[in-house]
Amino acid sequence: MKNIEIYHLEDAVSVVKDHGTEVNYYLFNENEIHLNKVPAHSV
Repeated sequence: MKNIEIYHLEDAVSVVKDHGTEVNYYLFNENEIHLNKVPAHSV
């Protein structure tokens, strides 16, 4: 059985886009996860 790996915000590459969206990129060898936080009334 494999152990669970827990990642934190410090493990991500964080970017704030011009329109205010915050994106955290978690990069792995063969995949990546994008965690987006869109501010209210920005769309």
